[in-house]
Amino acid sequence: MNGDFRGGRAFSLEEIRSLNADLLNTTILEPSGIPPIVVEGWDELAALKPPEWILGNVIHSDSVILLFGAAMTLKTFTGFSLMASVLLGKDFAGRPVKKGKVLYLAAEGKRTLFMRLQALAKHHSVERIDGLRIITSAPQLGEVGPMEALMEVLANEEFDLIVIDTGFKHFSKFDPSSALGALALVSGCEDIRRKTGAAVMLIHHAVKGGRGKGKELVEFGGAALMAGVDTAIAVDRKDDFITLSCKKQKSEEEFEPIRLQMKLVTIDTGDGGKRNVPVITDCDSGHDKSEQKSSSAVDSITLLKVLKALRDLGRPATAKELIEKAGTSQATFHRLKDTLIREHLISQQGERQPYEMTERGIETLMKLSETSHES
Repeated sequence: MNGDFRGGRAFSLEEIRSLNADLLNTTILEPSGIPPIVVEGWDELAALKPPEWILGNVIHSDSVILLFGAAMTLKTFTGFSLMASVLLGKDFAGRPVKKGKVLYLAAEGKRTLFMRLQALAKHHSVERIDGLRIITSAPQLGEVGPMEALMEVLANEEFDLIVIDTGFKHFSKFDPSSALGALALVSGCEDIRRKTGAAVMLIHHAVKGGRGKGKELVEFGGAALMAGVDTAIAVDRKDDFITLSCKKQKSEEEFEPIRLQMKLVTIDTGDGGKRNVPVITDCDSGHDKSEQKSSSAVDSITLLKVLKALRDLGRPATAKELIEKAGTSQATFHRLKDTLIREHLISQQGERQPYEMTERGIETLMKLSETSHES
């Protein structure tokens, strides 16, 4: 008999599925089509183009990005300012940006969207910003119908960056703090990524984690959500200054914290009035000079450690060997490595080849060591 026997009668498979769905407090989604299973090898993988950087060393195409922060951290304004940089092909946070088209799924703030665009256009000294497409109906992407409707849009227009703001508003039928909710968010974003090859950014609320003041932000969905994305970026704010911190970089080197600043841009509202609208931009060069000086001193100390490590090893060394010997982080080493090579302190014969110290590097090490002893 096809079904389960309860209360003297047989329940059909569909009834059982419905009952299970009620227990999960969600709706079971039926796939519109089963994709074929494709088996690939070396030749097929070699033919694939590597992903392109959308934001240099931070966000690349064909990936899912989580941008999360607590309330009032300006995460939406940060995401919007990044979108403007992509649309204009202008650097963001001092990093190169690939110019492209952007799709923005905005569940709130429809009436203020144009004011934000006006402010960013004025900030970038352009008359208008083209290439942005916006959906403000908040389609529920955890349901088959709305997701298929979005897929139809994506089939007719190509985008380099797709921003979903916020995850909770576009997947509101799911508990955002549960593993099931996290799975729904990740699965939805993955479907969009596979369809488009775009960078799919999920702007997401966060809550304070742990007990006591100063605990690190933990995104809704916890470890399940973090595990499902390629890149996770935490947004923190202190007064008018914003810090973007790398919490996960699945396939690339972790990036150092990015410092940004909120500025107010005055725009005309068209009715004779004016509004001050926040935009997120690079920090002023004069901001927090003491912090910059401290950071520079730390860099000098780490640079000295790396050069000493290479000298003590007495031979060409790999990045892993230098990181272990110098006792520094992978992210810090790879950031300073570019400086070391640019200043001809170390050399590398080719990608994936070991690093060697140059004569200039030996001289610099001696000078830094002397300065260190004097101080």
